[in-house]
Amino acid sequence: MPYWGYQDQLKAVDIISSQNEEYYNIANLIYGDTREYPVRFLLEEKGQKLLPVDAYGRTDTLYVISRDDPFQHNVWEINTIKPAKVVMVWDLNKNVKLYKIQKY
Repeated sequence: MPYWGYQDQLKAVDIISSQNEEYYNIANLIYGDTREYPVRFLLEEKGQKLLPVDAYGRTDTLYVISRDDPFQHNVWEINTIKPAKVVMVWDLNKNVKLYKIQKY
């Protein structure tokens, strides 16, 4: 059984959109698409206002899909929001979590 699927993507969309934020960004650390185009598309279809993929450095809030602590990964999408901290974590399934990171 795969550890990440469409139902998990929909769960992430529901959680993120329930936060009622504007101009945030999203990243994915469970496979090669760190900019997470599938969930980004679903969020935009739902009317969410995300920053563009070239604007990670301008965001104060970043949602990260990961199997482990996002700060253990040396990727541009995470590094541009630092200094930051994890403020919330949700289980998307038994292997993957959604982290809400905010710049401070």
